Amino acid sequence: MSIKKTADGKYQVRFRDESKKQRAKTFARKKDAEAFEAKVVTEVKNGTWLDPVVAHVNLEDIWVDFYELKQGKKKNTLIDYENIWRLHLAPRWGKVAVIRINQIEFDKWVIAKKLSPQRIGKIHLVMSMLLDHAVKRKNLKHNPLKDALGRRSKANLPTASVEIATNFLTLGQLMKVAERAGFYRDVVLVLGLCGLRWGELVGLQVKDLNVSAGTLTIRRSLVEINGKLEESTTKSHRWRIVHLPQILQSVCHRWVFDKNQDDPLFHTEEGTFLRNTNFTRRIFIPALKSAEVKKIRIHDLRHTAASIAISAGATPNMVKEMLGHSDVQLTMRVYAHIFEADREKVAANVNRAVDEVHEMCTNPVEAEIMSRSKESVNPSDLRFFLQTGNQVDSGTSDYEFGALTN
Repeated sequence: MSIKKTADGKYQVRFRDESKKQRAKTFARKKDAEAFEAKVVTEVKNGTWLDPVVAHVNLEDIWVDFYELKQGKKKNTLIDYENIWRLHLAPRWGKVAVIRINQIEFDKWVIAKKLSPQRIGKIHLVMSMLLDHAVKRKNLKHNPLKDALGRRSKANLPTASVEIATNFLTLGQLMKVAERAGFYRDVVLVLGLCGLRWGELVGLQVKDLNVSAGTLTIRRSLVEINGKLEESTTKSHRWRIVHLPQILQSVCHRWVFDKNQDDPLFHTEEGTFLRNTNFTRRIFIPALKSAEVKKIRIHDLRHTAASIAISAGATPNMVKEMLGHSDVQLTMRVYAHIFEADREKVAANVNRAVDEVHEMCTNPVEAEIMSRSKESVNPSDLRFFLQTGNQVDSGTSDYEFGALTN
């Protein structure tokens, strides 16, 4: 690195960047040239030097490169990226140089859109991902939407509330609705007792049912996008095994009769794929009305399954495994009030058990009678809830997945 006085009396700083390419910049004053030289020496040494030309690339150029690299993502995730870019980011930020994007200005803009906290969070996430990509391309020194620890700065953003399950059926109501669903009785029961997501149920194939073990392996999901069903991984990117209750184990052999391994396990009466909108309008809502049960969503059957499992004694981790949640904290945020409501019931069960043991210890005759009577009791039909399904990792998820598809 050197400073050379040119023929016209100016001062030229010559240096080599990180790639050893010769660079030069001219100043009218020597002290400005010396200050620039000191700055460049430090930045080249720390690996933070940026080519001024490259640093002024527009965000739309970053988007094109970013989107090309994301083609391996799930179809619905890609469509979410596209919509956020086309409807929100491109009109305002597409022609802006990435070096001119700052957190305060961006936060003010996204908050002023007055969208839901969830949507604002996703817009913020995609912009942060684009700026991360710019950093990797050496267009930026650091992501302006992140703090010193590399975490997204979200203090200014509205907080997205976690859905708390409040709309679900009792076991009795579920059975009434299922019976009134006719041909689709077992579909309603699988959703309401096993807690599958709609896409997971539609994605089930004959090979996913183990008739002898009474289990379902949840390995994929079918998502409806622009009228077409697209295959995707499960929401947590993991396979899981769900145990069927006895009421479904006794009939599950019918689901696979005269079918090939890759055929859908559940389908319409005509043999076509189930569609959420059609099923809700033609089957589910009429069944709710016929059973004189309050109107709920298909997704609320998942909450119904969790509620029934908790009432049967399932722990938070068992419910997490059954539902396929990514972590038990999510399970507790959604169902904490149900676990809380069952505390009195658990306490009563503990008291009853203590009284029985105490009676057995103090009355040998009574102990013998109780021991024999317990041997004749059959396991509960809901025992499957107390078994933990196995989860098989089918790929690691990155931080973008949860926020975009949650």
